[in-house]
Amino acid sequence: MDYKIVKMDAFKVMEKREVHSISGNQNNNTIPEFWERAHKDGTVSKLLAAASDKTNIFGICYANPHKDESTFDYSIAVKYDGSSPVPEGFTVNEIPERTWVVFPCTGAMPKAIQELWHRICTEFFPSSSYEPTYEMDIEAYGDGDMSSDGYRCEIRVPVKTNK
Repeated sequence: MDYKIVKMDAFKVMEKREVHSISGNQNNNTIPEFWERAHKDGTVSKLLAAASDKTNIFGICYANPHKDESTFDYSIAVKYDGSSPVPEGFTVNEIPERTWVVFPCTGAMPKAIQELWHRICTEFFPSSSYEPTYEMDIEAYGDGDMSSDGYRCEIRVPVKTNK
């Protein structure tokens, strides 16, 4: 698999969060629906207007803070430097300094990213000397036609060595 290991400094994000369920793989439908709503209701526009770096918009899966282990928080976010006000319904969070494994992804969304996630979980982690920290993971989406077979994005997973 194509990947690189990168140490990234801490950074802040402004985000809109929702709780999603993994029961019956519901998240494979509800997360794309969240993105569709966010484009239609102005969430993405508000995030991009406040972004300190407009290179990427992120999808962030957070470790489960809920008692129900079948749910997790997912946010749509941008890098944020605090120079603009935070709109109602949005929050600011700090992504800590970590070592990340970064996987490039090419293809139409959401199928390409869902297939890459499957390969990361079934091929990369079982055979590598790394394991996820289970804090969060980030999907970084750039400009372009997300329905195109040539669309490029990446998955970033914080890791530690397991040896």
